[in-house]
Amino acid sequence: MHEGALSDVRVCDFTGQLAGAGATRFLAAFGAEVIRIEDPTNEGRWDILRGGPPYVDARRGINLGGSFNNHNVEKLGITLNLKTARGKALLREIIAVSDLVTENFAAGVLDRLGFSYDEMRAINPRIIYVSNCGFGHIGPYSGFKTWGPSVQAFSGLTFSSGLAGQPPAGWGYSYMDHTGAYYMAMAILMALYHRDQTGEGQWVDYATTEAALPL
Repeated sequence: MHEGALSDVRVCDFTGQLAGAGATRFLAAFGAEVIRIEDPTNEGRWDILRGGPPYVDARRGINLGGSFNNHNVEKLGITLNLKTARGKALLREIIAVSDLVTENFAAGVLDRLGFSYDEMRAINPRIIYVSNCGFGHIGPYSGFKTWGPSVQAFSGLTFSSGLAGQPPAGWGYSYMDHTGAYYMAMAILMALYHRDQTGEGQWVDYATTEAALPL
């Protein structure tokens, strides 16, 4: 691993697609050891970007998606079946030696697997947990699943884009997946700074809609 500002940081990383994996890509670029965990048997299955375009040539496969490789450069990877006792035991070992657990599942996925923040903190009292979902884990909309375009609509970004006298046109591409990654990366760095100052880990319940509102 190369040296960098975050070379003493290890990340137990469940993030995928753009909004999550884009955030931990920045950590890896600054030298963090990012261990990306996938469970193809779980709700999310393989990252949807793994086999998707763009492609470098005629080859196809779960390791050849251009967007996937762009957002996961310099990361390590492991698959764990978290429905098994062995998979859960291995995850506990990784959490015990990590500084961060990061994910962008729908609210409650890690809880249902037996890895709530309280359970992770029992394994590693200094752990920082940063979750990233559309509406966060608390509030009347927390049970809804989202991704970038629906977050944009709910926050008002879609309404703000259009020609005078015409209906809102929206932003086209998934703007908040990318911008959400920037906000998540900043939240992670602030939590690391807070722990450096106080010795305390924490759970950052990050909601992408809240990140979209100031825009």
